[in-house]
Amino acid sequence: MKPKPHQRKAARKLVARLLKYGIAILAGEVRSGKTLAFILACQKLNLTNVLIITKKDAIPGIKAVAPESYTVTNFHQVKNLPTKEYQLVVIDEFHRYVSSASPKCTKKNLWKEINEVTHYTPIIFSSGTPTPETYASIYSPLALSCKSPFNHYKNFTAWHNDYGIPYDIIIEWDQVRKRPKRKAKGYDKAQTSKIQKAIEHLKVTITQAEAGHKYFAKDKLHNIELSDEQKQMYKLIDKDKMIELKDDYTILADTAAKVLQKKHQISGGFVNSVYDFDETQTKIIQLQQLPKVQYIKDNFDVDNTIIFAFYKAEQDYLSNIFPNVESITKKSDGCDYSHMDNMVIYSFGFHAVTYEQIRARQMNFSKRTKDIIVHFLISGIDEYVYNAVSNKKNFTASWYKKVI
Repeated sequence: MKPKPHQRKAARKLVARLLKYGIAILAGEVRSGKTLAFILACQKLNLTNVLIITKKDAIPGIKAVAPESYTVTNFHQVKNLPTKEYQLVVIDEFHRYVSSASPKCTKKNLWKEINEVTHYTPIIFSSGTPTPETYASIYSPLALSCKSPFNHYKNFTAWHNDYGIPYDIIIEWDQVRKRPKRKAKGYDKAQTSKIQKAIEHLKVTITQAEAGHKYFAKDKLHNIELSDEQKQMYKLIDKDKMIELKDDYTILADTAAKVLQKKHQISGGFVNSVYDFDETQTKIIQLQQLPKVQYIKDNFDVDNTIIFAFYKAEQDYLSNIFPNVESITKKSDGCDYSHMDNMVIYSFGFHAVTYEQIRARQMNFSKRTKDIIVHFLISGIDEYVYNAVSNKKNFTASWYKKVI
């Protein structure tokens, strides 16, 4: 595949930053051609022993255009590599596995395993959404390199003291005393402009317009009324924080986060329950009526429609009815569905990054001849989830409390 002018330009900039700073951040918008750009940069440096770390589903596409001498693996297989010595490492879609606005990220085994390979090696960090929800998440990936501009900080917490905005998250609310019962420190608020200034010299950007895209993703919301069964379950969750079922199983929603989760599951029609005498035993409850399923049957040509769902139970059920069903968490980036006429989002997660990635799955400037319509099925709490993630905010209990 021949690189396009915008990819050659990006490659030159990557080389310049690598030679001067030892690391570079390729912030290419979704479907802008990042892969060829970072591979071309490696070739310009005459490197043959390059490691590319990416998500599993993206490996075949990268191997198709990368030199045979390059090693391409997924994040969870880094620990099994036969050698830890490379001329350069590319961490593709780094926001998914080694990026978090939390002091726990650099303590996780996966981060440590990657750090063993990368710490003293030049790195290209590549992502369509380098800081999808907050700039506070940039510390952890950059800490994988000894050349990080934040290396003089001992850890995330020390860094956040200078670059973050401290606040408390209410974990549990005391309904009787009308005050927080449990709180935790929040780390996702950051001094954005200060961080941008600190990392700007490392960044190379590619836009969809530079890549030649003429058509873009547009959302269409389909409002679907909850069934009577779903409405009743919503009421019980709000009132009792639980729903007792037959056979000694219960749907539990004893925390604010679980209330959101259970309502989310109810909207899709498949709800996780626990056994009363052993909460490690769980069972998926399928609701009698599934309004979203019927809506798809009535309104879409399913042979030319890719359907994304969040929960595995939803995916399994839909796969038995419709020909093209995928996981929204596993297939939201690194995959191309531009050959499909329609994209239907049956259910979607609480993270803004997934929203951004999934909307670009039909974008391919060589194939598209019209704008891409992404159909979101909205039922119950879905409205609030969509409003959060479409505005680049994670959907959380505290966010929900502000808007209801």
